[in-house]
Amino acid sequence: MTLEDHTDIALARGWDAMRGLVASLNAALTANSLIRVAARREALVLLRQAEALVRRAILIMALRLPEPKPRVTHPASAETLTHLRALPRTDTPAFPLTEPLPGTSVFWVVLDLDSAHAFHEPPHNVGTIGAAHEGGEQNPDEDQFVEPGGLIARLTALQHALEAPEKQARRMARWLTRQRRARETGPARLDPLKLGHPPTFTRQRRQKHPFSTQALIDLHHFARAALDSS
Repeated sequence: MTLEDHTDIALARGWDAMRGLVASLNAALTANSLIRVAARREALVLLRQAEALVRRAILIMALRLPEPKPRVTHPASAETLTHLRALPRTDTPAFPLTEPLPGTSVFWVVLDLDSAHAFHEPPHNVGTIGAAHEGGEQNPDEDQFVEPGGLIARLTALQHALEAPEKQARRMARWLTRQRRARETGPARLDPLKLGHPPTFTRQRRQKHPFSTQALIDLHHFARAALDSS
């Protein structure tokens, strides 16, 4: 099998993991207006994992697209501006294409990819939201109820990205092209992914959610390989 074949398998498993995570998040966040603190924390971890999966999948798709041509812009007339301002606005947030960079020190971590091609079979249940905090006893404050807050908006943006991955891949391709052109005249970020391990990757997560975590490791590996060879 070629590298592209392995990448396609990783993409297929990644989409399955994303759909499972989104189903769990929908059940936890949209059923009630208030959720327990422990459930909110677990939902945030799963949300970050799903976002990382989508981001790596659309990066791979974007790097397979031809380089976008620069857009030709013309000054808009007053009538056009008036018409655009009158159009109904959507409150749907855009899916973030990049991950945050380290705030202070720059560091590199070697990712263990000994099983990059050993794909795991998906379990019947991707994960249970609301379990005790990993590595310790449950905090008494975790029984308190809080609002989901911005998690709903992030989940909405994630769902829109899953509904139109090709559109997100074109967005990513345009971002990469803009950054490469900006690099010709000054410093610019060329890598949309964080340094080191992918988000939420820990040994505990790998044991608790083996299918989605392994899918993230695989997509991270192939996204890095595609980015380095572009």
